[in-house]
Amino acid sequence: MTLVPSYRSVLGIAKEVTEGTAVVPTAFFRATDLKPAVKQVYLDDTGMRGSMAKTYDQVQGPYSTEYEIDGDLHVDEIGWPLAGLLADLTVTGAADPYSTTFSLLNSGQGQPPSYTLTDYNGNNARAFAGCRFSDLAVKYTAAGLVTYTAKAVGRSFAVGATPTPSFPAYPALPSWRATVSLAGSTAALVTDVEVDLKRTVQAVAGLGGSQAPVAVYADADLECTGSLTVVYDTTQGETVYSNYLNGTKVILVVDLTNGTRELKFTMSQTQIDDATLNRGSGKYAELACKFTAQANTTDVGTSGGYSPVKALTQSGVAAGTYA
Repeated sequence: MTLVPSYRSVLGIAKEVTEGTAVVPTAFFRATDLKPAVKQVYLDDTGMRGSMAKTYDQVQGPYSTEYEIDGDLHVDEIGWPLAGLLADLTVTGAADPYSTTFSLLNSGQGQPPSYTLTDYNGNNARAFAGCRFSDLAVKYTAAGLVTYTAKAVGRSFAVGATPTPSFPAYPALPSWRATVSLAGSTAALVTDVEVDLKRTVQAVAGLGGSQAPVAVYADADLECTGSLTVVYDTTQGETVYSNYLNGTKVILVVDLTNGTRELKFTMSQTQIDDATLNRGSGKYAELACKFTAQANTTDVGTSGGYSPVKALTQSGVAAGTYA
């Protein structure tokens, strides 16, 4: 028996030319955890056979695939789930660093691009085709690296060629490099932030003679929510608390920079919809907040409409790569 060490794992990604048709990876994730899943439905045969039993057989029904990625944030990699959720991209620059602005796509059918995720588990490689991203959570904690979790839903999987990974030289980014701005003022007493993008993505089963979905559909329900913790004081902390109590919407900006690399979230109409003032013996007071970024016409891209958030990256990824 030969066990497979997880450190040998490799995850590659590439934009598909035809939705659901696998392509070889053009970029790779430096992930800390990978969770591919094939969601196989089994259909129970419970037809009565004169016995006091219930299930006599199970027949394979349709399946779909899901994929979860955890990792430390590298700006050149985070653009894949951002593009897969938002899909309205504008890229400027003739060389590294390229500036990419991500907003919600509101033109055409509103569907984001599909990707092939190629998973090498240390023993064999599988290509998960037709993947669309459904979730992205970016977490900033002052004492640690910025981390993220991304999730996708896919159409099919098949054994593929073992990929050969390559990675840009830029390092993971520590959270202390991030600045947070609330209502136009730097909020230096913020100790942690989480920005969550979510979208319902459905695998659509069909009667085409295959167990695989006929499509993967991204619903028109993109949400941007999150949380932040503020060290409570008589000025900044009280202002945040007053905004919550008075229902005052604010602009929230989280900007992470390191040399030529940058990730910036702008949420121009943000409601702090929960705030708890936590106090304990011998400890300073903290304000634990949750927020919802509301759809607005400021954070939109070239497709217009409304968007709850606009993201910006400065990276080495050129136009036409993500979408």
